[in-house]
Amino acid sequence: MGKVPLTKKDGSEWRSISSTGLLYSQFDGEKMIYKVYIPEDDYAYEVHYNPSYDEDKVNYEIKMNNKYDNWKGPHPKISESYPQKAGEWFLNVSNVW
Repeated sequence: MGKVPLTKKDGSEWRSISSTGLLYSQFDGEKMIYKVYIPEDDYAYEVHYNPSYDEDKVNYEIKMNNKYDNWKGPHPKISESYPQKAGEWFLNVSNVW
């Protein structure tokens, strides 16, 4: 499919490490299965839904950032900001380029 930005926690919920992975998909006849290859780990992880994802907090952050130039928060935690997870990495499969 393409490249996708990845983020993982760096010791706390607020600091992160960023990387880029190669996302690919497969349709098994019933559902779409995603995998992401992360060169940094030299491993391909299966992508799963992130149960910590909070769409309401993400949408509120986007709304406030658009409304105010210097909005300071509250911001969602890293684990709440991404709808999918692969190993320790968080991602959004719709952010592929």
